[in-house]
Amino acid sequence: MGISVTRLKGRGGHHDKLSVLRLVFVLGVSVFLLPACTHGRRVVNDVKPGAHVRDAALLYRSRQDRLNTVLYPLLLHNAGLCGQKTHFSLGIVTEDAQYQHPHYGPVLRSLDGGSAARVRFVGTGTQAERAGVRAGDEIVAVNGRSFFPDSSETSNVMSALGMAAEKGKSVVLEIRRGGELLELKVSPERMCSVQAAPLNILSGSKFSEDDFVYVCGGLMRLCRADWELAVLLGQEMAHVVLRHGEMRERRNAGMEAMNGALGMLLGFSVGGEMEEYDDPFPLAQEIEADVLGLFMAARAGYDVSRAHILWGRLASEQADLRLEGDGPWDAGERYEAIRRVAARIRRLRAEGRELLPQGP
Repeated sequence: MGISVTRLKGRGGHHDKLSVLRLVFVLGVSVFLLPACTHGRRVVNDVKPGAHVRDAALLYRSRQDRLNTVLYPLLLHNAGLCGQKTHFSLGIVTEDAQYQHPHYGPVLRSLDGGSAARVRFVGTGTQAERAGVRAGDEIVAVNGRSFFPDSSETSNVMSALGMAAEKGKSVVLEIRRGGELLELKVSPERMCSVQAAPLNILSGSKFSEDDFVYVCGGLMRLCRADWELAVLLGQEMAHVVLRHGEMRERRNAGMEAMNGALGMLLGFSVGGEMEEYDDPFPLAQEIEADVLGLFMAARAGYDVSRAHILWGRLASEQADLRLEGDGPWDAGERYEAIRRVAARIRRLRAEGRELLPQGP
């Protein structure tokens, strides 16, 4: 969703050999550029006053776990709608994925005793789940190649899994479960190349930066059920797939070039320094992402029949809690479009037809 000048602003891969390094970079940059993202507004940390950094780290972890749980069905069941933004994945997340956070990572590593190779999450319905990989397993080797999970090198385990999966061929995992060593063969699956991360900020916003979706703590609090979070993640994924952020970037670049040329002719600067992400997405693009996002959530098995009601509730509750957030949630055109799409999805399901955004 586009985010206005008074709100968090951002633009809209997965675990290939570069994506983990990108995750480290983006997480690090997001920490230092957060004041700029909020356009100088005071950032309210979504952690109880006086809480220890340990509590903040555990809150971040619980939110990341929830995002992964909701996100992976969206990634798995929508590869056909994501066009070129797909990759092969095992659907496995190890502990070191969270250790990469510049603030919370060292705290979580210390709490866990440095168990970077332990499986934190296995995507529901993935081949990894069918093959028997479980949360808590420790990965000892990938395709016969052992590695050292306690190394100071970051993203060791996730990089090994990503590089093994990228060719789409079966991957042999040697894992330790209790005192037993097991060998499991897992077939990678094509998934959408989008990742999600929480921000411990008391804001009702979400935004995308390249192929990453960020969801602020205030908005996660407002999502009472997983289907609600799935609808919001689907909508932001749709912005990424539809390349709306790239369109906005090109538009801003064109405006900057035009202002620069005009300034040279007039002999003084025109328009001042342009905020790269000031503009919210146009209403037409928001509705386009709403529609595709609803289909993505529905294809992942979530019930989206009350999505239009969710939009109205979010607008009301954000106002009650005085949260800065996305909007307009309850714009009449968006509300009606979402209601019509939800009804169409119900009809397609009742008729046993495939859920595709195109068609009657």
